[in-house]
Amino acid sequence: MKPKNLELIHHSFEIQAPNFNSESMNFTAADYLNYTISSVEPGKTDIMLEVAAGTCACGCAFAPHLQTAVCLDTTTAMLQIGRQAAQDKHLDNMVFVKGNAEELPFLDDSFDILLSRLAFHHFIDP
Repeated sequence: MKPKNLELIHHSFEIQAPNFNSESMNFTAADYLNYTISSVEPGKTDIMLEVAAGTCACGCAFAPHLQTAVCLDTTTAMLQIGRQAAQDKHLDNMVFVKGNAEELPFLDDSFDILLSRLAFHHFIDP
């Protein structure tokens, strides 16, 4: 079930997207991302899904350690920023999918790692 306020969410994050990766937002802090990677210990054959990926900061950080990083977000503008970041970093093992956490468009057992951060408050029934 999609959130009833989905259009409001899209509008809000379309406005936030251009500055979402700025240092003032702390979403892309290297220390945080490195800590997360070392805690998860991804493998080169792992496939990861980042749910509510936003601008895909985690996906971009994890991608060099994985076979594939799939970033799912409901806001196109956020995914576009993530796609550009991946291109800038020459990360060719990333996939960007528009969708929401409540209706994942994937088969069961498709991923070795599932990651979502700073987004559970947006989910209808976490």
